[in-house]
Amino acid sequence: MRWVRETEVRRTSISRPSRRRSHLSHRVRVGCVAAGLTVTGVSLGHAAEPSWDAAFAAARAAYESGRYRDATPLAEHALSDARQRFGSYDPHTIDALVLLGDLQSVMAQYDRAQTQYQEVLAGREQMFGSRDLSVADALVKLAELQILQEHLAEARPLCQRALAIYDRANVQPTLSMVRALILLAHVDIAHSHTADALAPCQRALDLLNRIVGKALAEQLLAARNYAWLARVYGRAGQAERAQALAQRALDTQEHLLGSSHPQLAETLMILAEIYLLEGETVRAGTLYERAVAILEKSLGSQHPYVTYAMKMLAQIYTSEGQTEQADAIRERISAATGQPDSEQPPRRAPLARNDGEQGGNDRSHRFIAMAESLRNRAEVYVQLGSYAEAETLFRESLDIYQKGIGADAPESVAVMKEYAALLHKMGKHNEARALEGRTQQIQSGGRVPK
Repeated sequence: MRWVRETEVRRTSISRPSRRRSHLSHRVRVGCVAAGLTVTGVSLGHAAEPSWDAAFAAARAAYESGRYRDATPLAEHALSDARQRFGSYDPHTIDALVLLGDLQSVMAQYDRAQTQYQEVLAGREQMFGSRDLSVADALVKLAELQILQEHLAEARPLCQRALAIYDRANVQPTLSMVRALILLAHVDIAHSHTADALAPCQRALDLLNRIVGKALAEQLLAARNYAWLARVYGRAGQAERAQALAQRALDTQEHLLGSSHPQLAETLMILAEIYLLEGETVRAGTLYERAVAILEKSLGSQHPYVTYAMKMLAQIYTSEGQTEQADAIRERISAATGQPDSEQPPRRAPLARNDGEQGGNDRSHRFIAMAESLRNRAEVYVQLGSYAEAETLFRESLDIYQKGIGADAPESVAVMKEYAALLHKMGKHNEARALEGRTQQIQSGGRVPK
C-alpha cells in the first residue's frame, strides 16, 4: 500500500545511486521463490538480491499467508535495502518498517515492534507534518500495541490524538479511524466504563458497515475489526450482538483464508471469551482447543498466545472441577516454556464430605469450595481483561478464605498476590502495595488478623 505523497518524496531519493550490497541469504531467496517472485542473477552461478519491490512483496505474501516466521527475515532485508538505497525518510523504508512492526507484534516481540512503529511515526511527522492522516495511522498502530501489552493508560492518549487528527481532517472515514474508535472502547470497557465504551463502538460499527469494499485486504481488516467489536460488546453484556459480530468475522476469515490461518485463532479466542462470559464453558473450551491447534502450528508452542489459550483451557477445566485435565494442560505449558507453572498458586485439593465428618469441618469445606469458585472466575475475568469484575470476585474470595481458613493460609496469601497484581494493572498502586505488604508480613513469620 502506498501513500498519496509517495511520488514526490521518491522524486529526489530514487535518483540517488544505490550501493553495492552482499548477496541474499539462502532463506531470503527461498522466500522470494515461494512467493512466486524471480531472483535474477548478475552473473552465472551468483544470485543477486531482488529489488526492493520483490523483497517487500515476498515478505508481504508470506505475512498474509500466515507464514510469519518466514516473512520476518524477508521484511528485515527489505528494510535494510530501503535504508541503504533511499534513506530513512522515504516511503519504501516506512512501508518496510510497518510490515516488520506488524510481524513482530504478531510474534509478541512487542519492544521491537514499538521501535519500528515509533520510527514510522517520526518519519511521517518529518515528511508530512504532525497532523497528517498517515501520522494518525501510526498512532493507531502504537495504541494497539499498548493494548496488547495491557498498557491501557498509555493507549488512551494515542487513540485520542489519532481521532483528533481524523476528525480535524474532515475526510471520508477509513478502517484505521474505525480501529482507533474500537481501541478506545477497549480501554473504557476494561475499566467497566460501559457507557463510554459503547458510544465509540456504535460509531465504529456504523462506519464499518458503510465503508468496507470488496477488496480482499479491506474485507480481512474489517473482519478483524468486527471481532474486536464483538469482544467489547461481550464484555458489556450484549452477548447476542457480540456472538453475531464474532461469527461474522470468523465466517469471512474462513472463506477468504481457509480454516487453519492464524488470523482465525484470534477470532476463535474472542468468540470463546464471549461464550465464557455467558457461562457456556463447553463451547468456549472447544474454541480454545481449536485456537491452540492453529497457533501451535503457525507460531510454535512457546508463543505467548498459545500459552494464553492453554491457560484459559486450564481455567475452564479447573472451574468445572476437572482437575486432571487442568493439570495436563499446565504440564503442557511447563513443557513448552521450559519452566514450572509458577503462575498457578497453591490450591487445596477438592474435599468431599465423609459420613463421619463434624459439622464444623463440613462448613470449612464449603467455605473453601465457595472461595475457590470465586477465585477461578476472577482469574478468568483477568485473562479476559474485565478487571472490575475480577476485582470484585477476588475481594469476595479473599474475604471468604480469611474467615474460613485464616489470613495466613497459603490460599489466602496466593489470592492476595493475584489481587495485588490486578490492582497494579488497574492503576491502583497504593492498594496493591498495601496487599503486598500484608503478604510479606505473613511470609516473614508475622500473623495477620482475620
